[in-house]
Amino acid sequence: MKRYCLLLLVVLAMTSCQKSFHAEGFSLLLPNSVVSTKQSPVEDFSLYGFNIRSHLILSAYAGNQPSFPPDQTNGLSGGVETVNTINGCPSRRIVIARDKGLSESHILVHLRTKGWPEYVHFWYTNATPDQTSFAEAIISSVKPE
Repeated sequence: MKRYCLLLLVVLAMTSCQKSFHAEGFSLLLPNSVVSTKQSPVEDFSLYGFNIRSHLILSAYAGNQPSFPPDQTNGLSGGVETVNTINGCPSRRIVIARDKGLSESHILVHLRTKGWPEYVHFWYTNATPDQTSFAEAIISSVKPE
């Protein structure tokens, strides 16, 4: 019973420190300290940035034609690719360990087979362990709408 109560308190504390983020076609849960930005350079995709204290911790592409896996000439060789699901959506992930304990990750989430957007491609680069934790918490909350 004590474990259940402790777990319930942790869940309540985490959810009270989050806000919902709704984009066209998907939603996320963001920590209250995260500020989002959106760019739509052309009509067929959107780019999002998620920042803490003006520091970019996570980027995302929403559209129907992602470039995934990213170009190997950007230093992604040696990455480990896995296939999984996030909230029922098929996903692919490439993880690259960088020097000094930093990490890079690219995650492609297939939201739907028809409609817009079909995909969200998340990525973070040169992330510290704390930044990685924030980014992964956001990514793990993605849901199609």
